[in-house]
Amino acid sequence: MTLAARAAGFVLMTISLFMVPAVSGLFVQWRHAEGYRLAEIELLTAQRRKDYTVQVALPDGEEIAYDRSPFLDLPKGTRVKVWYNPDAYVDMAVLSIDERLLTEQGHGPPADGQVLAAWALFLVGFGAGGGFLAFRRRD
Repeated sequence: MTLAARAAGFVLMTISLFMVPAVSGLFVQWRHAEGYRLAEIELLTAQRRKDYTVQVALPDGEEIAYDRSPFLDLPKGTRVKVWYNPDAYVDMAVLSIDERLLTEQGHGPPADGQVLAAWALFLVGFGAGGGFLAFRRRD
């Protein structure tokens, strides 16, 4: 086994590792897909590039701080149509997955099972292929 093959294996494993949060977000969307509804929110604070949190007002009057925000550089008071599900939030020891707000334009409804399965297979394929290349014994 050449050094280049081992290096390529480690690169593939690294790519699959960095894809885990994205695929986890798709899983949360799929798991809570029935609860998403179209809503219009109002930005209560303007988001800046240094600060990734934005305060938003939901249609029912509730205010939440949203960290992974697609509302970069929109001014305070802007109204935005989104898919909203209050239950699409998972907080684990190392990773928090917040999929409560999905932008309407460019996103569509939450991910379906076929999209999730395709990304999961892609993730496992990259990880397994990388592991095979990186740790295969020399003949």
